[in-house]
Formats: sequence, structure tokens, C-alpha cells
Amino acid sequence: MYLKHVIYRKIISPKNKSVINYLHNRGIQNKQIEKYDIGVISNNWKTTLLFPSYNEKNELNYYVSKIFYKKDGKLITRYMYPKINRSKIIPLESTINWKHSVTLTEGIFDAMKINHNSIPLLGCSL
Repeated sequence: MYLKHVIYRKIISPKNKSVINYLHNRGIQNKQIEKYDIGVISNNWKTTLLFPSYNEKNELNYYVSKIFYKKDGKLITRYMYPKINRSKIIPLESTINWKHSVTLTEGIFDAMKINHNSIPLLGCSL
């Protein structure tokens, strides 16, 4: 998929140093940025981190985005989720080995920090 490689190259560019530092401070290292295909979109007034999720066929099945912008000199951040029915979606499914135990986490960062067979619930209940 061409687009994901364009986004990935964009996040590791020097102009995204603050975004990469943010990810590092959250416990996400460069190896995980590549593994989870984390991307970024920036313009003059906001930066959006994209956390795609792929199904077992490596097709995009969901994404989480985190938006950063300044308002009255203060940095504002918030998560954005697509407004779709998530009941049949397994986030980060393409990274799961179903022959091993799976760890459920609350959010996307927790799953990525564990970095092995973890599924974020993303606000869904069991």
C-alpha cells in the first residue's frame, strides 16, 4: 500500500521531531513506529497522529487519531475515532498470533508499549 509508506516516511522526517519525541515519551520507540505504521499529517494549525489498524489480511479495518493544536497559547490534545460499529473489529489484528495468549489493554498506546500480542479495547466493553 503506497500511502502508508508515504505517511511513514513523513513521520520520521526532521520536521516531525516534536511528534517523534512525544511518541518516545509515551514509550513508543522507532521500531514500534514502523511496526504499527504510525503516521502524521501536519499543517499550520494542527498536527494529527494516525494509528492505523489492519485486519488479518493486512487491510485497514480501523484507525485512531490524536490531534494536537494550540488554543490561547495552550497545547490541546484529543483523540478522534471513526464513528462506525466496532463490535466486529479487532484492533491491531494483523499483529496478533492467535496461537499465543493475548493481552487486552485499555488504549492504543498501552497495546503498542506491550508490543506483543496485545489488543486495545478503545473504549469498548467486553
